[in-house]
Amino acid sequence: MRDALLRRKSFLNEYGFEIDPEFGLIGSDIKLKRRKFYATIRRLYKEAKPTLTIRDLNNRNVRVSFVDRNLGVVRFEKKGNAYVLSNLWMLSPDSDLVLANFDAVTKQHAIPLRWKVKWKQRLAQGPLNDDEVDDLSELLQDTPKSVRDGILSDIEKGTSAVDGLIPSSSRYYSLLVGEYDPDLRLAEYAEEVATARLSDLTENYGDYGLLSAFLLSSHPSIVDRINLGGIPPDVILRVWDFLATSGDLISQLGAVEVGIENLPKYPSIEESLVEMVKCLEADDPEAEESRYSLLSSLIVLTDARHSEIGLKESALPYWRRLASIAHASLIERCMIKGRVRLKPMTEWAMSTGAHRFYLQSLCDLRFEPKWTPEFMSAKQLKAEFIGRMLNACKRNSEQLKGTELSQFTSDDGKFSLYRHMRFPFPYLPGPLEGGAPSIMNVPPDIAQGIEEALSAKTIDQSSFAALINSALLFDLKEKWAELAAVAIRSVNHYVKRGDTSCSAFPLIYGLATVAAVTRNEALAEELRPLTWRSKWLGANDLTVDSIFLVGMTASAAHSDKTPWCNSVGSWLSDLAFGDLNADEAKSLHGRICTLCEIVPDLWSTLGRAEAATASLSN
Repeated sequence: MRDALLRRKSFLNEYGFEIDPEFGLIGSDIKLKRRKFYATIRRLYKEAKPTLTIRDLNNRNVRVSFVDRNLGVVRFEKKGNAYVLSNLWMLSPDSDLVLANFDAVTKQHAIPLRWKVKWKQRLAQGPLNDDEVDDLSELLQDTPKSVRDGILSDIEKGTSAVDGLIPSSSRYYSLLVGEYDPDLRLAEYAEEVATARLSDLTENYGDYGLLSAFLLSSHPSIVDRINLGGIPPDVILRVWDFLATSGDLISQLGAVEVGIENLPKYPSIEESLVEMVKCLEADDPEAEESRYSLLSSLIVLTDARHSEIGLKESALPYWRRLASIAHASLIERCMIKGRVRLKPMTEWAMSTGAHRFYLQSLCDLRFEPKWTPEFMSAKQLKAEFIGRMLNACKRNSEQLKGTELSQFTSDDGKFSLYRHMRFPFPYLPGPLEGGAPSIMNVPPDIAQGIEEALSAKTIDQSSFAALINSALLFDLKEKWAELAAVAIRSVNHYVKRGDTSCSAFPLIYGLATVAAVTRNEALAEELRPLTWRSKWLGANDLTVDSIFLVGMTASAAHSDKTPWCNSVGSWLSDLAFGDLNADEAKSLHGRICTLCEIVPDLWSTLGRAEAATASLSN
């Protein structure tokens, strides 16, 4: 908290604090106070001397000289060792030099227009003070280009710490995917924010801009806003060639969708398109060196890290996941370039991020109940990619006739995408669609079947099958959830199974999903007694883990925080005061503590459960 306050300039100004932090050169033992460091560079610009000698905090001599005065590249020498820093031009008193460098650097880093205008206005007024130099330097450090360069540098050094891979600056993610607006849902974000950012990238920043745009390809509504009009054909050809050989999977998917749409205008990209589709089709999610497995684990790691740092805590999950997927894809692109072995990285990323990702995703159900954490599996990612590529091919079937791309939509071809279509997986909600309304109504025959089954005199597990199977595919009517609640009460909270199995979890979890997506609190309330009575009567798949999942899912029937916290508290307290062994208590205690970190309001309803599980696990 202290460090956060000391970084907040409004706090320092209000209470009259002045700070002069230490400045250390990476890879050296040279340390200077910031004020002295900046003053030295300003003197170097003003004085005619080619070299200045100063003393560092260890009272050792350090020689300071320009490598390139115009670009602000400075050498620091100590005991025969030299270290170089760049981008110190912002300390020059020459406003023309500063503005020229600013224009060049912001072009390289694809800085959005509003940031450029703000800083150009300030630079035109005169030299920057120390705090402003820090602010401008941090802006340049927060750009996707700087982050990419840092990741590549770490890969070259053989390091992979989470802090180095995943920035904590919220401004970086705004530069990566566009500003978050609390008034916008996914469709409005795509229409307003994404369109503006993508247009700026593709129209003004050449190859780099188009490659940056494709990092946002995690949803078709965003890809649809990538407009190739006005981009020189040679840029398009280079970008498609690069993505075919060195691209991340998300960017390849976006390039396939955009490329198929624009193939008549740019026939020279066909070969690259074919290579990308083959790559996306052939990768086996269960293979040791699977690219889908790598992407899945990197998204899990990144989103877990975003949960830990509280990235845009008030933001809807779709925006955080968009940022997580875009950044994970940037990491993947860097790893391809650095020729990193996939299996060790995949295992490390998944093991590091899985716990936090899982719990954060379950908390996200309160906002976006249609997307669950198991949908981030490598197999589900591939199913979604296959479905999106087939949709692109179907929309443009006429213009694909006679091209090599037509082989992907043949019924029995070697590379036919239809070979991978397994219902319902390509049709399930994607990671940005957990809060989006379903676009398909329930077919009339299925609707009739749901009502008849739930209203029948005899109720068993099969009575709920059509309702559960429709929950994530169609727009469910709330009255069906009400009918399900009535049906559960009518059998005194015990639903007979149609066979001799001792399984109840698929039924109860499916009904929890129905309660969540329909926001039906009545059905959610019936699931607690249904769960515990089923367990007492022998359902051996109602373990601590499975009941935990049911409870978190059913609680998402409550969209307001207070009733949601009460529901989570009730479900997990039932578990905590139940029959737990030491290992189960320890695992549940860890989950409860993490949930309370994610949503601190949960302490009011989970405090007793935390104490109970802590005592059992010791």
